[in-house]
Parts: sequence; C-alpha cells; structure tokens
Amino acid sequence: RELETLYEKTPLFGFKVETDSTFQCAPDKHLADPEFNPVWDLCSQCRQPVFLHLFTDRDVEDLEILVREFPGSTYVICHMGADSCFAPGRNPRNYERLLKLVKERENVYMDTSTVPVYFSEEYPFPSSTSAIKKAAKTVGPEKLMWASDYPGMLNHATMKELICMVTKHCAFSDDDLEMIMGGTARRLFFQ
Repeated sequence: RELETLYEKTPLFGFKVETDSTFQCAPDKHLADPEFNPVWDLCSQCRQPVFLHLFTDRDVEDLEILVREFPGSTYVICHMGADSCFAPGRNPRNYERLLKLVKERENVYMDTSTVPVYFSEEYPFPSSTSAIKKAAKTVGPEKLMWASDYPGMLNHATMKELICMVTKHCAFSDDDLEMIMGGTARRLFFQ
C-alpha cells in the first residue's frame, strides 16, 4: 500500500533492489519468494521499471522467474549482472544466462555502470570493454544503456574515462553509440 501511494502521489520513478543489502537481515529470503509478489505485481500494474543489482547465482534464477511471472514490468539488470556475474566464485555461466534473458525478452535491458570495479585493471578497462562489446553483439545496442553509477565509480575512474570506455574503446558505430549513450534510455523511460 505504501509503494502504491508513493507511485500515485509522488514523482517516484522505478523500483531498485540491491539483493545483498535488501536481504542482509533475512538471508533466507529471495526476490522470487511468493510473499513479495504484491510488490512485483504493483510494479507491473503501475508500469514502473524494476532495477536489479544481482549478487548471487540464486538472484539470476529469481530474475528469470520474475520476468516470466510478471511480464508487464520492464527490468534493468544493473551493472551488467554485477556481482552475480563478475565477482570471484560466481558461476561463470551467469553472464551468458543474463545475456540470453535480455536477448529473448523484449522487456529486459542492461546498464553498463560499475563493470570496471569487478576487474583489477586500469583505464581503458579491457575486460570491461570486452564484456560490453559482447553484450552489444549478443543483445543489440537497443538493449544496453550507458550509466556511470556516480559518485561511487569516481573512486575508480574519471567521468571522462567512464564515457570513453564505451565511446572510444568499444569501437561501436555512431548509430550503436547513439543507442547505448542515451537513445535506449530515452526511448525506454521518457517516451
């Protein structure tokens, strides 16, 4: 009821969950647990985008369930899968699973923010650019959105480096860059 009131009476836009902090005090709870269905149903009914920062292998499974059970929502996989894909000890196939989900479902997208954090590299972040290029090739630039994760990422790179990581070092066409650097987000959230 609180969330519904916020959507009706405030300019609140979207719903973000960082699974690690959200479930820290309740580690036995998960995104796709039936008790949370009213939240996902409300996001779907109100056409509010759901932004997810995934941390575990289970989070990837849960997202697959949510996308199937609540297809009316738009899902944005923050940080291209974040810890669930790039943290040490995670299933190396998680990134492939998420790319497949984004490719197959018209309502699932990815943002590129924070990817350099997961690799011990300096600018121009070759592992990050490789992951971004692979995503663009697999899902298409119309499913990717550049993002900075400001201000936290400024501990790792300048804003110019974060922009140039994609605009210069991924070697995308002008049309692909237009989509990734703003076109996808503009179409998805502002039209």
